[in-house]
Amino acid sequence: MFSTRIRAAVVAAGALLTVGGVAVAQERWKSPPPEIVRILDAPPAPMVSVDPTKQRLLLSHLTGLPPLADLARPMLRLAGSRIDPGTNGRHGPRRIVGLSLMQIDDGKEKRVELPPDVDVGMPS
Repeated sequence: MFSTRIRAAVVAAGALLTVGGVAVAQERWKSPPPEIVRILDAPPAPMVSVDPTKQRLLLSHLTGLPPLADLARPMLRLAGSRIDPGTNGRHGPRRIVGLSLMQIDDGKEKRVELPPDVDVGMPS
């Protein structure tokens, strides 16, 4: 008799948890606070390369997050690397959206004009 009560209690608890799980699944998408959105949308710090004469810096400005269209492209996995077969390059890397040269001695920065929608690789 005692085991029947325990079984009934376990079944009732399972039913309540199942109903509670369904209620949670029906909850609407919650947007993060504006401060978090501002942090995620902020552009990252540029990558810096020093020229051999140590007089200038090349600043490579990157996108913060890749577009969903880039992440949705097909990819091949090879030895831990993700390859985009359409471009034969890395799948979903951060894009360089601008380049600039900075003089080390005075800090003056000059932007390098790039064509629109160009896909620039990592400078070397």
